[in-house]
Amino acid sequence: MNEQLKASGLRVGLSTTTVEPALTGGRLDGLGVYSRALLQHLPAAGVEVLPFSFAPPGDKPRLKVGRALPLSFPLATLGDLLLPASVHLSTLAALGRGAAPLDIFHATDYRIVRMDCPVVATLHDALPISHPEWCSAKQRKLKNWLQIKAARKAQHVITGSQFSIRELVECFGVDEQRISVVPHGVRAEWFDAPAAEACAATLQQYGLRAGYFLTVGTLQPRKNVGRLLEAYLALPPVLRSARQLVIVGAPGWRSEELVAQIKAAQQRGRTSSGSIS
Repeated sequence: MNEQLKASGLRVGLSTTTVEPALTGGRLDGLGVYSRALLQHLPAAGVEVLPFSFAPPGDKPRLKVGRALPLSFPLATLGDLLLPASVHLSTLAALGRGAAPLDIFHATDYRIVRMDCPVVATLHDALPISHPEWCSAKQRKLKNWLQIKAARKAQHVITGSQFSIRELVECFGVDEQRISVVPHGVRAEWFDAPAAEACAATLQQYGLRAGYFLTVGTLQPRKNVGRLLEAYLALPPVLRSARQLVIVGAPGWRSEELVAQIKAAQQRGRTSSGSIS
């Protein structure tokens, strides 16, 4: 695959809105990690990568990673709704006069609009529609309608699993023939075992013992951390004493009750956690 990419000399626009420090507060979520990894590693495959970001109105100077697209995402979406299908967002306008056109634009989240080149979008799930109870009810119908329309604008869709194909077809109406499964990769450093001294220092720093259970992710209903905590607390005391549960994640939407449950378990000495603020 890498040899094919090198031979193609592709010129790829990459969405980096989820990586912009001014827009994310410096904290990357899963989409940000995914976008950053593509930005870092695609050039090694012989692809010319040009990052682009949607800036809020009047905030273009705050962008540090990608070139500012000509319109904010809300305005570009409004244009898609009101203007003829022949009208597209111009990436050439962002690149400047005399620039070569893009071969393709990769949208790494739901910010998908019509562009002056083919668009491939990575969509991990159809969660707002498949599980509305896990998402904010504020303007839910409007947001879902816009996401459905956005998903259908991409000429091709990438997802991470075969299960996700069914969701994208049933919930978004994406043509299954336009979906490819590309499993997520693993950064090279995760294959190198840390030194025993470093492991011992980390365990001591956080009051942990080897053999603990670990879950990492934003604390919100769809992560099902509450059920994990219930299952762990239901284990016999001898198992809990041998296997600590470590929960790492920043509080997200509707996480107040879960955070309270975690802190109560901590106070009773029945679990460990980190990055809860």
